[in-house]
Amino acid sequence: MALSRVPGDDELYVGGLFTLRRRNALSTTGITHIVSVLKYDFKEFEDWEKYEHLSIEVDDVEDENLLGEFERSGKWIENALKNGGKEGKGGKVLVHWCEA
Repeated sequence: MALSRVPGDDELYVGGLFTLRRRNALSTTGITHIVSVLKYDFKEFEDWEKYEHLSIEVDDVEDENLLGEFERSGKWIENALKNGGKEGKGGKVLVHWCEA
């Protein structure tokens, strides 16, 4: 899955695991925050320190219960979009997961 903007006014994007390897796309888009919805060790990704990161460690299975994560992740994303950018501007958030 490519880096895709979610329709609307917010700078919210979605993508798969390998979206993180598209450093030029992340940079050009101006991504400031990343939400990872999977269990994965991100040490191998370069430039990881450039981003604020929220990790939601879940298994990639059909019956995984994500409801318990909505309040925390929603608040984190909302704050990032409002206050997470440079010079007092809003941030740009990528939410990504493992594509099965």
